[in-house]
Amino acid sequence: MRVLLLSLNGKPAPDGLGESLCGIEELSQKTRDNFGELLIPNLESMPEDQLDSRVARLCRRNDLDLAVAGSSIKAAAYLFQNAAACALEPEDLAKDIEALGGTRHLIELLLPLYNEVLPDLRRHIAQATLGSHGAVLTGIEWRVDTLGASNRGRKINLPVALMTFRYQEGGETRSATYQLLPDMVGELRDVCDRLLTQRPDSESSPGGQSRE
Repeated sequence: MRVLLLSLNGKPAPDGLGESLCGIEELSQKTRDNFGELLIPNLESMPEDQLDSRVARLCRRNDLDLAVAGSSIKAAAYLFQNAAACALEPEDLAKDIEALGGTRHLIELLLPLYNEVLPDLRRHIAQATLGSHGAVLTGIEWRVDTLGASNRGRKINLPVALMTFRYQEGGETRSATYQLLPDMVGELRDVCDRLLTQRPDSESSPGGQSRE
């Protein structure tokens, strides 16, 4: 009988997932203690062949058996990604790990890691969702210059903020730079203050939707 997982909305686990996940317990104590360093860099969404290449390189650098460590890393990443997509609480993830054959020790190893990475996983899900419908802001850089003079006039002497917005669109990273005079900086601050008052309340789920 195939195992049904909460992290898959009640669908059956893929063949071999439990065996691969439980392979974590076959790793050395040192590797288990540092499992987060192996897992976390591989949690971002990527094509399967790219993930395979990255995991293989990671195992070679750390002198790990690819058949055991590699499949364990991929299994944990798969479980975490799907659990985050379902906004699964840690106690429900524990039920999935147990259903897959994981011991109490494995649960105690993985749950703190899940709690650590859940906010980032949820943020990546939100960014990917937004990215399907247009550009998504991913970073801001700024500096302040002084406009002294130009061919249009002398002794202008005004501070000018230069803001570069990095964004993703259509799978590409792009940027746009704007110059702001002090009044526009003030207006931008007012807009940001208003936006921050629209935060979801403290009872919202990790994805920003209120629980019913």
